[in-house]
Amino acid sequence: MLPFSRGQLMGYLWHVKNWFRVGKNFSWKLSFNTLAGFIGLNDNLRNSFLVKCADKKHEIILSFLETEFKELIDKYKNIPEPEEKNKENIIWILWWQGLENAPPLVKACINSSIKHKGSAKVILITKDNIDSYIKVPQYIIDLQSSGKMSMANMTDLIRVMLLSKYGGIWLDSTIFTSNEIPSSFFDLPFYSLHTKYDHNCYVQHNLYHIFILGSAPNGKLTSFVRDLFLEYWKRFDYIIDYFLLDYTLMVAYRNFPDIKAEIDTLPYSSERLYDLVTILSKKYDKNYFDTLMNECLFSKLDWHKNYKVVKNGKETYYSHLIGKV
Repeated sequence: MLPFSRGQLMGYLWHVKNWFRVGKNFSWKLSFNTLAGFIGLNDNLRNSFLVKCADKKHEIILSFLETEFKELIDKYKNIPEPEEKNKENIIWILWWQGLENAPPLVKACINSSIKHKGSAKVILITKDNIDSYIKVPQYIIDLQSSGKMSMANMTDLIRVMLLSKYGGIWLDSTIFTSNEIPSSFFDLPFYSLHTKYDHNCYVQHNLYHIFILGSAPNGKLTSFVRDLFLEYWKRFDYIIDYFLLDYTLMVAYRNFPDIKAEIDTLPYSSERLYDLVTILSKKYDKNYFDTLMNECLFSKLDWHKNYKVVKNGKETYYSHLIGKV
């Protein structure tokens, strides 16, 4: 049995193809540093050489984006943050095939957010209802259909298109919510998880996490990222890095002092964001689970992996989640 699922294998193959595409069309130096950084994801960047490669990769990509899209950056430097507030608290979640076709863990996550939505309204975006909210340009649809743009990258665009138009909070479909989502999150011009733990592999150094993003309607940051994304895919038919959304937000952080201030002043979130996903195949312990859920409002999970349903004849955390939520 392979140590990874079919979904993970397809993901690895996509990364390999994109490394060659980036090397051929942009820079083999960047492709090499990207590969080293990918290895660092699994090494937690304990290796100093991998740290240097990741840092070099970040600077190459950021410098490229800042040069290539200088005109757009200069335009937004002169645009103040609108004073518009969220008139309605909306939680956006996407599962393209619809909730009924989602894997059990994704269903558990989405249902947990619905359960703990508080005063907010949850809207699940699917391929059948997306046109009711935004119009994705045809060239984007063509790029995704041809395989040049991954579904994950199109989802990145969809999230900033929705947030820039309507405001609200975006939750990835693999976010497990354990308590009521505070309405105060919707009052911020920009919201994301802001943690103290610094992982050099990621360009944002945990200043923000793109799987949870909040914005007011017409927010400066989400509008800028939307416009840069749309322009990027007009000029290029390959992605310079899988985490382009992270880099685009970092471009805004580096160039717009008001955006930097919004991100720097975000309240710190729990450092235990990834604790639950590491124990899903272990035997369920109610006391530990309850303690973790009380400490961590959001947990980031991964539906691609194969988890045990039973451990030594007892239910696991995974089976508890998919059976109880």
